[in-house]
Amino acid sequence: LEGEKGQLEVANSEHVAKIENIQVAYKNLEARNKAMEQNERVLEKQIEELREQSSTLDDLNTQLKDKDDALIQLEETLREKKQELEEIQSQSEDVVRQWQDRASELEATTK
Repeated sequence: LEGEKGQLEVANSEHVAKIENIQVAYKNLEARNKAMEQNERVLEKQIEELREQSSTLDDLNTQLKDKDDALIQLEETLREKKQELEEIQSQSEDVVRQWQDRASELEATTK
């Protein structure tokens, strides 16, 4: 009977040790789970910040494209105005030459 009692006590203390080990492992898992949940919240916040930054970049890219389009339009208008100015300058030079020719003709006929 004493031998059985001793064996039961040994078995009981082994079970208690196993239960304590399981409890420690469970607490470790709980701590790891809590840390992972906290990391998940941090990552979710970072993802939201990245989405906001991406949206801001999209808006900036749209604004940049609009400004590029406006610049292209202004460059085209500038080319057209430059061409018009060159035509007016050429016409003005022609008119000046015609007046000079007429003035020369008038001088020649009056002499």
